[in-house]
Amino acid sequence: MFNKLYAGILYEYQNVLKLNYRDNGIFQNSITYGKSPYEVSGPGASIGFDNRNGTFWPTKGIYLFSQTTLFNRVFASDFDVVKTLVDFRTFNSLRKNIVLASQAYVYFTSGQIPIRDYAALGGSNNLRGFYQGRFRDNNMYSLISECRWNFYKRLSACFFGGIGSVFSTEDQITVQNVKYTYGGGLRYALLKKERLNLRLDYGFSSRYDSGIYFTVGECF
Repeated sequence: MFNKLYAGILYEYQNVLKLNYRDNGIFQNSITYGKSPYEVSGPGASIGFDNRNGTFWPTKGIYLFSQTTLFNRVFASDFDVVKTLVDFRTFNSLRKNIVLASQAYVYFTSGQIPIRDYAALGGSNNLRGFYQGRFRDNNMYSLISECRWNFYKRLSACFFGGIGSVFSTEDQITVQNVKYTYGGGLRYALLKKERLNLRLDYGFSSRYDSGIYFTVGECF
């Protein structure tokens, strides 16, 4: 068990040199950190556990990763910010060539949060159906499940659904604020043994968006 556990330290530095935005726009008139050039800097730590039986197309096991980063003026940062993310995934074989994969993801921030460190809901590796950043705020959560079916040699299909939301404070976590997406796609294994797939997905969302995604590798 312990050989599947790992930990690390990191240091993050961002330097935003130049910003352009429309005069008298929403961004310019909002009370938001990071509207002018800035630097953030600070240390962090991570811990993880991984006993999956594969990296690209696991059929069993769990994956857990958590990371916290601290931006602080002590480290020459313009803003004081704490960022924490937790990524938990499970993989189970339902029958031969069919896998149920699930992911729970949360991202929390506190302090003087520049807009580029806001949580961003959507995209090819989150809730497909919303473009990445369609909803942004201090915090977010998402829950996604996929049924992955290798139906013929290098060809596979995937059917997925998920829910999630962004929020500033915990009292905004309500049923009314939940967004959902669903969809499906096809896969072609570029590497047959490791099942590194070329992925084509189409996602539908509960409001505003739908989208097509063409990438290498699974959503999670």
